[in-house]
Amino acid sequence: MKKPNIQIQILTVGYSNQEPINYQDNMLFEIGAQISGQINIQPVKQNPFSCEQITIGVIGKMHGSKVQDAEFFNDTTELVKQFTYDQQNTSVQFQLTLELPASSHFNKKGSIDYYILVKTYFKQQVFTETKLPIQYKKTSLLIKKMQAPLCFLVNKPSYQLYLQSDQSIYNQNDVIQGTIHFLSQQNEITDLELKLFKFEQYNQQKEILTLATILLCDSLKSSQEIPFCLPLGAFQLPQTLSFGQIQIQTKLGLSYLVGDKKEEVAVEVVMRE
Repeated sequence: MKKPNIQIQILTVGYSNQEPINYQDNMLFEIGAQISGQINIQPVKQNPFSCEQITIGVIGKMHGSKVQDAEFFNDTTELVKQFTYDQQNTSVQFQLTLELPASSHFNKKGSIDYYILVKTYFKQQVFTETKLPIQYKKTSLLIKKMQAPLCFLVNKPSYQLYLQSDQSIYNQNDVIQGTIHFLSQQNEITDLELKLFKFEQYNQQKEILTLATILLCDSLKSSQEIPFCLPLGAFQLPQTLSFGQIQIQTKLGLSYLVGDKKEEVAVEVVMRE
């Protein structure tokens, strides 16, 4: 038997808080989307035939410029146990809820994407399959929870640095406010800078990009406190994503000199929509 023509057609998309609407090719899906559609099966010859099983699933893959593609998500279910094609029976209906660990993400270093996979099983044949890529809103990334407030703490024999801010999760419209404390300082601290970093990791491939550098002061005295205010709306910050070997984070860092020695410390800023 020659491979039949199998087409996956999405008809509607909806969410738990809204009525389903007609699907359009340019529509983007989010985590939790409920989609319905049908699988159209057209054999090469218009003769009745039977297949033993049809399964449908959503597959997630991670891609990297220097690493091999890896499947990290597979949610497959049996759609029908027995299907017989004839002139009155040419399609199979389906409904899926997209319970995904993370949404699609696209970057020059790596990406995450999904597709629908249909398998049909015939006697004396392994299977046939067809795929339909799925797109998602790029901002719907998984949020990693952080309980403690934003905090730096560097404790060394000659000095102590401490920063604390009330919030732990931010969005693009927020402002990070905090205070840097210098306690028991014995050596002079100079060139204190506040930095924003974008950190990305796909498997073992890492990239750190400095988004902003702000000079807070060029010389500090003992037990000095330095307040600061950092509006996040001035920067294009990525949503926080943490899933397996995939990490995308925004980090807030301090950079300073103690004598001729440069010191740095950083803490993650968790970003949400």
